[in-house]
Amino acid sequence: MIDIWRASASRCWRAWRVARRNPGILVSHPVLWDYDEVSAIEIAPGVCIGAFTELAVRARPDSSTVPGKLRIGPRTLIGSGGNIRACGGSVEIGADCIVAQQVSLVAANHQFRSGAIYRDLPWDESRHGVTLEDNVWIGAGAVILPGCRVGRNSIVAAGSVVTKDIPANEIWGHIPARLMRRLD
Repeated sequence: MIDIWRASASRCWRAWRVARRNPGILVSHPVLWDYDEVSAIEIAPGVCIGAFTELAVRARPDSSTVPGKLRIGPRTLIGSGGNIRACGGSVEIGADCIVAQQVSLVAANHQFRSGAIYRDLPWDESRHGVTLEDNVWIGAGAVILPGCRVGRNSIVAAGSVVTKDIPANEIWGHIPARLMRRLD
């Protein structure tokens, strides 16, 4: 019983530190904050984060020399059940974005080698980080993989997997995501 209480108290303390350092954010509960340095988290006022979202930020990751950082611009909405992993790379989300429910933003992946235990390999430092520019809409259940940038005013359709950069003012969808149409 005490271990559960300590774990709960630790989660509350982490959430309080994030809220104190980033005033003006609205966080539904529960949200899991998993970080090593609260200074690696910068969230602008007016950001709303939905319940059951997990945010992992590692400024000093064990498996990479690339530091993690999370930046979220003003008035951005993060839907419930999201998975934002700024470990081994930065996740930068611009202003006025919509990141719908169950979206995953993954800043780094493990390397792979035949015959190796994948979980024991370091992270791939050749592709890291995720950037969503201003006024981007990421549909429910989409996945944005390391090294990808989604340009200003673009939309990623629900359930899509983004494996490369998306230019500004375009709608992309499918697995892997591809251009569906351009916006005027």
